Amino acid sequence: MSADTTAIPRVGDPFPDVSLPTLEGGELQVSSLRGKKVLLFM
Repeated sequence: MSADTTAIPRVGDPFPDVSLPTLEGGELQVSSLRGKKVLLFM
């Protein structure tokens, strides 16, 4: 049996630090939102 390296995130797990595009054409670093409530629509 092989170890699965892709963990399924659970509610409350920290979001990985990535950059996301904004509607204005810029980028938003997720780490800048730490400690704030965030709602993502995908």
